[in-house]
Amino acid sequence: MKNNLFIIDLYNLIYRMFYAVPQMHTRDGKPVNAIFGVAKFLKSLSQENPESCIIVASDSGKTFRSEIFEAYKGTRDRMPDDLRSQIETIFELFDAAHIPIITKKGYEADDIIGSLAQQTLDQKIDFKTIIISSDKDLCQFVCDEKVHIYDAMKKKFLKEKDIIEKFGVPKHQVRDYLAIVGDSSDNIPGIAGFGPKKAVALLDEFGSLEGIYKAIGIDNYNEDMEISDAIKEDNSSIKNIKSITPRMRSLLLENIDNAFLSQKLATIVTDLSIEVSCSFVGKNLETDTYIDILSSLDFRSLIPKEQQKEHKLPSIQAKKLNSYETFIESIHAIQNPTSISLDMKNKEFSFSSGEEVYTVSTRDIDIIPFFDILTEKNIPIIAYDIKKILGEIKRYKNQITLQSENQKSLF
Repeated sequence: MKNNLFIIDLYNLIYRMFYAVPQMHTRDGKPVNAIFGVAKFLKSLSQENPESCIIVASDSGKTFRSEIFEAYKGTRDRMPDDLRSQIETIFELFDAAHIPIITKKGYEADDIIGSLAQQTLDQKIDFKTIIISSDKDLCQFVCDEKVHIYDAMKKKFLKEKDIIEKFGVPKHQVRDYLAIVGDSSDNIPGIAGFGPKKAVALLDEFGSLEGIYKAIGIDNYNEDMEISDAIKEDNSSIKNIKSITPRMRSLLLENIDNAFLSQKLATIVTDLSIEVSCSFVGKNLETDTYIDILSSLDFRSLIPKEQQKEHKLPSIQAKKLNSYETFIESIHAIQNPTSISLDMKNKEFSFSSGEEVYTVSTRDIDIIPFFDILTEKNIPIIAYDIKKILGEIKRYKNQITLQSENQKSLF
């Protein structure tokens, strides 16, 4: 039985995880939801496929498609800042796990994946290849028992019958289907006025984009050809073709350049020279460096129990204040927001300043005047479970008068 070769479409996976996983942040406020999503996916993939080879395909700067069509992918939004700040760590994860990331200057991840898929189909590499991507272009490579597409979010494998259900055409017509209907995600223009229904009907009857244009009298399109008025007005070529009306023929002629440009943009390169390195298999995911990265981000749920490090909390020595005057002096010395607690059971009031923690015994020292100042001066109180804290203060004072609307709203 052949081993599986999983090829991850890197940025496709990253974007999908960023939008699928709810916002998460480290203790210092760094966004990490995309990192968590990718790490969780890698854990699942590796556990389910411990002997399988995993590699990553990534874009590499400006590609040849942008050279032939400047607006290619021009409708895409700029990468969100919260995602951009996570990219470096995601690359570090793959590097720590020794999962190879393959790039080719001037080419997209699709071209790398397409070339490896073609090597599989040509039996140049001895794997069953599984493409992890939601990119429509890659559906043209699906071949049962040889090349599958796996949708990481839907957890579904796409086979040849699924491609027909998805597009209405078999895999070998996917490229020309996209050339006709366009692809808004890549800003591929397609043919104006032609949607999926027309595309499926025309490809079913004429087989290809070239076949459609041959049916309306255009053979061997090239970028320099001009469509004369005489050709535009001569509808004799469709006299016996019921599926193409004069209006449709006119639209096809008007959009001929866009049609073949779109076909070129949707064509995936399949002859890149790429050697597959199986330096990584699933069971080797959790290296020490990989675990260190997960630990630094507090992703404890993704770390095997035997590799989790103990987190020892530092011991805190509280300083006891013995007079109201010392208490007030310490309060005045606080430069930053502080945390406070009032323990009614043990009759203690505590607060912190930097790394110092102070306690006052309310059995020995009356600090009601402090709470009077707190309320009379309208000093903002921001805290977790503020109702509980103010309730404890109220019980301590027996009665507390709220002076500001801000403080009243806390109840």
